[in-house]
Amino acid sequence: MSEQTKGNNSPSSLEQPSEQESVSSHSRARLLDAQRTDEHIREIETDGLIEVDSFGEMPMIKPEGQITTRHRALSEAPFLSPALRKDRKRYGAGSGAFEESKGPACGLEPQDDDGVVVPLDVCRLSRGGVYIETSLGPVLVGSPSGTLKDILKEKLAVPRFLVAPTDAFARTLGMHLGLNLADFEMIALYSHLCGSDCKETVTIICDTVAQSNAMRIALTESLFPQVVNEKVFASDFTTNQSNMKLKMNISEETESLRSRYFAVDRGPLALDDLVAIKSLEEDGEDGIVTFEQNGLTLLISKEEGHGGEVRVKEVQGSGRARKLKVSAIMKLPDSPPSLGPAFEFTPPLFGVTVLGNSNGFDPEGFPTGYIVWVNRRGVLINPPAYCAMRMEVEFGIHPDMIKCVVLTSSHGDVGQGAFQKILQEERIVTHTTKTIFDSFVRKYASLSGLRPKALKSASRFRQVRIGTPIKICAASFEFFYNFDVAPTLGFTVSFGGKTLLFSGGFSFCADTMIELHAEKSISSARRDFMLGLITDRNYDQVFYDAPLGNDASARVFETLGRNLSEDFKAKLLVNHASLVANLPIGLHRGPTGTGNMSTIVFDVETPSYSSARNLIESVEGIMFFKGLSIEHAASLVQIAEVKSFKAGETVMKASCPILFFSIILSGRVDVIYPREEDEGEAGDDEKNADEPTGTSEDKVHQWVTGDCFGEEALIAGVSTLNGVTATDVKLLQIAVVDLQWILAGTRVRERIQHCHDMRVLGNSMERVLQSNSLLRSLTRGQKLAFEMNASVEHADAGSFIWSKDDPTDFAVLIMEGMAVFPNAVAKLMSGLIKKSGTMMVKREDTRHNYCPEVFGRGAWVGNASDLVETGGVRRNTLKATSSCQFYKIKSRAVADILTANPGLYIALGESEFVL
Repeated sequence: MSEQTKGNNSPSSLEQPSEQESVSSHSRARLLDAQRTDEHIREIETDGLIEVDSFGEMPMIKPEGQITTRHRALSEAPFLSPALRKDRKRYGAGSGAFEESKGPACGLEPQDDDGVVVPLDVCRLSRGGVYIETSLGPVLVGSPSGTLKDILKEKLAVPRFLVAPTDAFARTLGMHLGLNLADFEMIALYSHLCGSDCKETVTIICDTVAQSNAMRIALTESLFPQVVNEKVFASDFTTNQSNMKLKMNISEETESLRSRYFAVDRGPLALDDLVAIKSLEEDGEDGIVTFEQNGLTLLISKEEGHGGEVRVKEVQGSGRARKLKVSAIMKLPDSPPSLGPAFEFTPPLFGVTVLGNSNGFDPEGFPTGYIVWVNRRGVLINPPAYCAMRMEVEFGIHPDMIKCVVLTSSHGDVGQGAFQKILQEERIVTHTTKTIFDSFVRKYASLSGLRPKALKSASRFRQVRIGTPIKICAASFEFFYNFDVAPTLGFTVSFGGKTLLFSGGFSFCADTMIELHAEKSISSARRDFMLGLITDRNYDQVFYDAPLGNDASARVFETLGRNLSEDFKAKLLVNHASLVANLPIGLHRGPTGTGNMSTIVFDVETPSYSSARNLIESVEGIMFFKGLSIEHAASLVQIAEVKSFKAGETVMKASCPILFFSIILSGRVDVIYPREEDEGEAGDDEKNADEPTGTSEDKVHQWVTGDCFGEEALIAGVSTLNGVTATDVKLLQIAVVDLQWILAGTRVRERIQHCHDMRVLGNSMERVLQSNSLLRSLTRGQKLAFEMNASVEHADAGSFIWSKDDPTDFAVLIMEGMAVFPNAVAKLMSGLIKKSGTMMVKREDTRHNYCPEVFGRGAWVGNASDLVETGGVRRNTLKATSSCQFYKIKSRAVADILTANPGLYIALGESEFVL
């Protein structure tokens, strides 16, 4: 294993090892489901006209821009609408010819009386966007975060027309949760600043006026955030007179910088210089938006049904036309882009992991983000999209290692990963100013459709104030506003006698500060403070994020190379810059790579409280121990021991006495138990309907860092499971006899007894949840939260579990038997939507949504939104069609769990059920 990079002033200290040989001990456990191959290809049912390996000629676009065709299976074209993919009986395999002129072939419609198909050129980008070439310019349907990188990497022209997808926000549990599916801001900015057609304005097309208004709010907060409340901005600063120099006229300062670096003929760059936002509802005629140029007409519209279909039609002056339909539902990839190998990672006492050193305009690199390690606990700084999954898979960093987030801005290509992290298992602490947090909430509330109040409650906001140092994970953080075109934060962090500086934008451009001061755009105190950052202080390392835009960054780099001292440049690491940007002599990029390769370690002494603090955090994270007093937690830590195990060792054996309660500090444990005859996996029916739903073979679950086992020792004393270490593992172990004494009189034993009693019935909730396509991905802690608050109920065949118009006061998770909505129409809407079975929501007619004929094992039935917001009533009757056993979870418990797990709340949304 390569050593972590030492933090010193020598450029040679950042040289990277040639390769990594070790494999992560725990990082791939949660990606197994996400890394499936295209199983839908194997599911194609042939009817004599279609072969599995080919269907028609699918127009694709090569990186060079040349048009080609390749034979593909109809179901392998995920950008086609579900209805189109079912029309396979009409067309001969591999011919591309129309057998009947009744509908589309591969999403393409007949264009003339002879039935000749004249398709528009189309390809599906790796992140899920659909790119369509027209004579008036490319059309992009949907833009999951980072899509601009796909376009630049394939050397395609920047899209001129951007169509918002049906839902601009990913709501499914997993790595995509919280992803922006209409990330148009970077495309618009790039088109103006860096595109070949410089100063080009792009057009965004939304469904409704409400959606276009929401899009405008999101783009404004992302690209041109303003201080909308001067009182709120004033609260970002302490009232101490000695800190008055930190205050500034933020509006005048940011506008002056935009005029200098991002100007147009009429003044500072504004949103209307970048985009024109239209809605089919207001700007279209009969729902069709029309664009005309040089005798050509482009028509863009949407058709309801099947989640929405986008129709693009190009008409030439002669009347000859080209058409295309694509689904408005985003088909996201099974794994993040450039998913690399994972390695063992040990967090340093004090250090920084650079998650990426590039920006959203670079086709190759990852956008910049950091983890500041303090006492082996991580503080996440401006994480980019897919950051949580990348940390675990590529860096070997388990989510439990991250304790909080620092958000320095809500604009551009930062903040997306922070939103995804906030939606993970538990409410995480978010540190920023009130001004930036409010902007962040406005942006993501408009994108997601979530109420601002709900979004604010998804994280624990801790307001930082300029001029007042605060402690985060035992380190001292001191914040200031950068010299930038939008409100962004810089900060210093000190720990163990070392101090680091994080800044960006134009904060190190001394010439610009002096010029703006001469123009009276900034005060003398503001100028002196910012100049003091580069002249008056001594830092052990400086991390600098360059501004976006080729011209702006080039001008800044020239200034830095000319004005900064050699000593300061030796400590400066430049990030958020294109990998092909030329840095002046003396400037160095931040490290790249994963895990140890991109981690800079600073030598500090181990604090005396370090181990105890970390162990207490491990104990407090166990669901059974929630609410324990500090005294009880400290007592548990005092009697606990850390023990190490090699991969392949048995740590738990069925039918044997349990001597220790164990918490996994690092690594993974395979938990093995016999599969029940009637226990199926979620999705088994999709793989092969003829296969049995269960086997007698052993089944393996995997527990990871932060999970616990051995709690049943307090009740039964004997294990019912087998556990073998999948990797090298560290366990925090507490002897059962000691645990019983310390926990006497607490609710912990009561909680464990409750879960044990239900497991004795032969169906642990953890195993039942494995049959649910969505809830199976919950962490063990989340599953325990439901189990601790559930009761087992029974309904006879023909009886009602609830009736229409009853209060929504509990949800059910079916263990055995079957139930049904007797008045709902069972209708399978499409393969794309079937993935989670969560389509029947309270505001829509059940006839237009997928509802199964019956609810079986693992089905969750209950509207999460109604359960959290008391007062709702049932919209359907739930009737047992056979003897039915189920878990019953009362609305108060569901509300508490979902409030503590905002990502799960969003994933469930207003769905009436999840299969």
